[in-house]
Amino acid sequence: MRSAASSFRSGDVLYGRLRPYLNKVWVADFHGACSGELLVLRSEPQVLNRYLAYVLHDGRYVAFASHAVAGDRPRLDLGEMANYPVPVPPRDIQERIVARIDELFAEIEKGELAVSDARDALQAQQMAFETHIFDGKFASAAGASDESESVESLLGEIAASAPYQRAKRAGVPVDEAMPRLPEHWRWVRLEQLIHEGPSNGYSPSASGGPTGTPSLKLTATSGGKIRLDEDCVRVLSEKIEPTSPLFLREHDVLFQRGNTRELVGIAAIFNGPPNTYVYPDLMIRVRTRWPWLARWLWRWANSPRGRKYMMESAQGAAGSMPKITGKTVRQMPVPVGPPLQMAEALERLEAGSSTDLSRELEDVSATAARLRQSILAAAFRGDLVK
Repeated sequence: MRSAASSFRSGDVLYGRLRPYLNKVWVADFHGACSGELLVLRSEPQVLNRYLAYVLHDGRYVAFASHAVAGDRPRLDLGEMANYPVPVPPRDIQERIVARIDELFAEIEKGELAVSDARDALQAQQMAFETHIFDGKFASAAGASDESESVESLLGEIAASAPYQRAKRAGVPVDEAMPRLPEHWRWVRLEQLIHEGPSNGYSPSASGGPTGTPSLKLTATSGGKIRLDEDCVRVLSEKIEPTSPLFLREHDVLFQRGNTRELVGIAAIFNGPPNTYVYPDLMIRVRTRWPWLARWLWRWANSPRGRKYMMESAQGAAGSMPKITGKTVRQMPVPVGPPLQMAEALERLEAGSSTDLSRELEDVSATAARLRQSILAAAFRGDLVK
């Protein structure tokens, strides 16, 4: 196996060397050229390129590649990659293995298409509902506030509890991109609602061992909800001091500082054990005084208008990872109203969020991923074909 620099031919395997845990593998179906972030792999005659591609999709290879690199932008080089042992049966057996994997994966893809359709329908319903809620177009059972200054009281209480925060009193002017809100509601900057932050995390090298401090990977929040499984947590090469402000607490709100344009700025609420996990430099954390306000910020940031703001605010050269800054987070416009009405809006939103269905769809997707890995493991043990 060798690298063909930046040119490739039809049939070559292209492998994304940046962040190998993302496992970007493609068998080219045309001739062309590519950036240096891709390794072009041309196998020896006795190895099928599509067989090699499936080897690279195997979870054992992904774990090997992930532990071979470190840093905020880890890159795998060809020398490190070449150390991975590849089982090479006779070419005719490889052809049978590839054909059987194709057949089984095609059956899984049929189920995934149905799940994707259901997820799209649910997301469209949820996006419409969230827009409806956050635009304030609901008949509030709480009614109008008896105190027209209740938003001001809320902001004043937050400012008094965190005097070092720049709690500005002026709201964000309403323009064409921001709808008018009901009586007693107004637009404010996110910085007026937080108790601490925004603060970036920390990204030293990973150790691959059990001695360092657990840290979230970027994938831990990519779905808009926190994940703490082994695919989303890494162990650092050092022990972070127990008193460090890097440790996460329940109800911390995390924003992705850098990712693809579709994911940059996405938010998640930490709900794991306190003082156990730290967060990476590609995340920004804020804290609020009350858990319900953290949930409001999380819901708003991931709503259609919140996502639009983050994607339009992200900066980055073509081909690079777009990023937001602490200033982006601080200046995000957020609709607020009397606390009773905000609590009711949250209750309605979360009651209509179809959490059980969303979880079932996620479980099906996770099962499909596990099935694929089981098939690949069987293939490279020699159990898939006889």
